[in-house]
Amino acid sequence: MSVAPRFVPSAITPTDEQTAIQTATQRTLIVRANAGAAKTTTLALRVGEALARGTAPEKILVLTYTAPARQALQQALIKVGVPEPERGRLRIETFDGFAAHILLSVEGQRVPSRRTPEEVAPNVWQAIEKLQLETYPGLVERFLKDSCRLKGTMARDLAVWSGERLTPDLAEEIGVEHTVLRLFTAYEQIRYPGADHCDRPLFRWQFDATYDLARLLAEPEHITPLDEVRAWPWSLEEIMVDEMHDLNMAMFTLVKALLRTNPARFCGVGDFDQVIHAMAGAERRFMQDDVDLGAGRQVVLLPLTATRRFGPRLATVAGRLADKRYASDSPHATSVRCLGYTTDAQGAGGEDLLVAQARQIKADHGGRLSGLAVLLRHPHQSIAIENALLAAELPYDPVGFTSYLMQPEVLLVRGLLAVATGDYEQLASEATRRALVKAVVFFCDVKLEYQQSEAESASERLQEAVTVIARERAALEPFFTYQVFRNGDPAMVRRMQAAAEVARSVTGPEMFARFLEALDIKAWVNSKFVEKQRCAEAQAYFDGLRVAAARFADAKAFFAHLNQSESQFARSATSLHKSALATSRQRKGSLTLATIEAVKGLEFDHVVMPGLAQGEFPAHLAESSVEERNLFYVGMTRARQSLTLLVDRARPSEFIGQMGLVPDEA
Repeated sequence: MSVAPRFVPSAITPTDEQTAIQTATQRTLIVRANAGAAKTTTLALRVGEALARGTAPEKILVLTYTAPARQALQQALIKVGVPEPERGRLRIETFDGFAAHILLSVEGQRVPSRRTPEEVAPNVWQAIEKLQLETYPGLVERFLKDSCRLKGTMARDLAVWSGERLTPDLAEEIGVEHTVLRLFTAYEQIRYPGADHCDRPLFRWQFDATYDLARLLAEPEHITPLDEVRAWPWSLEEIMVDEMHDLNMAMFTLVKALLRTNPARFCGVGDFDQVIHAMAGAERRFMQDDVDLGAGRQVVLLPLTATRRFGPRLATVAGRLADKRYASDSPHATSVRCLGYTTDAQGAGGEDLLVAQARQIKADHGGRLSGLAVLLRHPHQSIAIENALLAAELPYDPVGFTSYLMQPEVLLVRGLLAVATGDYEQLASEATRRALVKAVVFFCDVKLEYQQSEAESASERLQEAVTVIARERAALEPFFTYQVFRNGDPAMVRRMQAAAEVARSVTGPEMFARFLEALDIKAWVNSKFVEKQRCAEAQAYFDGLRVAAARFADAKAFFAHLNQSESQFARSATSLHKSALATSRQRKGSLTLATIEAVKGLEFDHVVMPGLAQGEFPAHLAESSVEERNLFYVGMTRARQSLTLLVDRARPSEFIGQMGLVPDEA
């Protein structure tokens, strides 16, 4: 049931489906949408309608899975004309951000965050040693991946709370190895010891806040009632969820608790074909009409079918990939081009096509590139593309990853080239020197000497070194001489010194290959990174550097090239770390160079997807072919006016054939 709308958007004319969702009066709605059907805009319309009917902004809570989705909703609110004062008072948060805020009121102080698998791995090894488990290659990576699913599904917790034992049969039922199930229990006891009257964990990794809050809410014997949680909201009138297709049990537990304790209407929107987090426990059942969202809540399903983002041509090929019919209600056409390229002996392929496309768009739009997004499956694909864009003087902003020039393995190379050439002055950027110190300490296991007191922790010593070297580049030389080479792992130091000697003494195209050989770089990378995909990316970065270095006479010239590239990038880009929202607002002249996951929920006039080779996309290390397909679908459906697919002729991505396309088809 719906009524006449009170909120009239300023920039769009809603479809009948959108208006029905905007004005629906049912207490509990779930909207099933297609890509490009303006899910986020429709959610913004519903927010605008609630405000127009007198709901205070503070009584509206919108939850998203990712930060890009939160940013996309903020953009949509601007687009439909929700006034700025009201926008600023709305509660729009990621699930993990919301959970961390609630937990802070319980725990009394912030819990340290760990952001990478490498930061978490020592605690996994601690749990392995505690259980005296036999290890095998890839155990830590396997554990971290399965632990994400265990946290998302809460399968172990639900079993324990119901009185089950952690048996091999239970592990099989859950879908993990029994060793991993035991290890997860030991790891969580280390992360959340509950000793010495400590009622908070030692640290949190990705999505741990959501999991920790879900356990607090769902554990039958937990002693903290919600009315004692100071930050818990009690008077919400509207609760909305974007990206509901990625909902897992932990997030669902939060939603149910919110609906149980608030007199709120609920609206969730999602698209089954955009599930890219199944490994974290995402389940379709949370978007079914029989899902239990609480007593007295009867779910009403509403459709959002016709895409307004892109025209019939793209709707047709997207429908082939998703194996469903697509309707387009777009007032404009969307071209789809599938261009083939041949990889040359140096590994380059397709960059010339990308540059030509970017130049054409720049010429057609008065020198502006802000409507163009180049979407990558893997961050390492950026190296050849960045070099081509810099050479063509086309400005870009990376989103979802840092420029290859600031990747830790590349910073290690730049540091060693500085040692070899004795030219530390070229590392002119303060941000670069900060990141370089952290990278070298990480790769070389440097035990830094204390500055003020032996009681200083390793992190305090690292921060002191970072601060000193950021302030004064001349401190780099003594840092390498007296800290790295004296206090680093002896075997690694020997390899570094050998590589530096190669850089000093060898010239010509073979210099960098021999430099990497002296480092024994593959073994080094495999010893430092936890995930196979991250190891593969690091190796790909080195392969890209090898191709680039072959053009220079010696290490000095190559080192100068890397530093000049960074300077050129710094002049054209706003920041080395960029959100998609900030990019669109602040860098009107720059194109967006992004991973697909980082722009989920966003849209662009023009999208180019390069590097479409079998083994790259879908990735040969991917665990889910369905998620790879869904990720491809997400990428291609970001386009409004044009989609260009750059395909390796020798080994085209299987998705090209599934869409009925062939290279060089326009």
